[in-house]
Amino acid sequence: MSGLVAVGGVALSAAWDRRWRPAAVAGGVLVAATLGGWLAPHGGPAGEPLQVAVVQGGGDQRARAATSDADVVFARHAEATDLIEGEVDLIVWPENVVSLDGLLPGSVEDRTLSELARSHDATLIAGVTEDDSPTTFRNASVVYNPDGTRGDRYDKVRRVPFGEYVPFRDLMTSLAGGAGLRGDAVPGTGRPSSTRWTDRWVWSSPGRCSSPTAPTTPSTTAARRC
Repeated sequence: MSGLVAVGGVALSAAWDRRWRPAAVAGGVLVAATLGGWLAPHGGPAGEPLQVAVVQGGGDQRARAATSDADVVFARHAEATDLIEGEVDLIVWPENVVSLDGLLPGSVEDRTLSELARSHDATLIAGVTEDDSPTTFRNASVVYNPDGTRGDRYDKVRRVPFGEYVPFRDLMTSLAGGAGLRGDAVPGTGRPSSTRWTDRWVWSSPGRCSSPTAPTTPSTTAARRC
């Protein structure tokens, strides 16, 4: 689009200076691009819109995960989910909001997420971190179907340096003395989770959890429809 705007500027400038050949060439490019846009395939129909609820549990901003109570964070998001009014197709929780010392299947959090999806008769996608070994963990998006069953999951592929893995760990450990250095995330290998409603497919993952707001500013608990 920026290139076409530039070409349009060239055409107008050339025409103003009565340089007809470059004006004609630039104008021809614009006409060709317009015709190409009309003739290009538009894909299939978009189908019916989805009703999506985006949940934010609230709390102090810039709070460190290492000093936060994971149970309190989870409970706030469960309470915010109960604020959803009316019917929705999809409920999305943020990344890392379900933080576990063990594995998700069979945990209290697993049962709660299943019940939330079932009670709203909606697909729920939550960001989960779970231990993979004493020194590694997994960061995943997990789908809960409207009937409460656990569906597909997507393990994050592109890890964040120092957030999800430590580059040159041996060197960093010797410099930091191990202070604040957690285990490394195991990178995923698959494609994003897909969730289906009848003849519609949705590709989705939880939102990022970072925020630049002041650390003393409380974030409002909300379940926002969009």
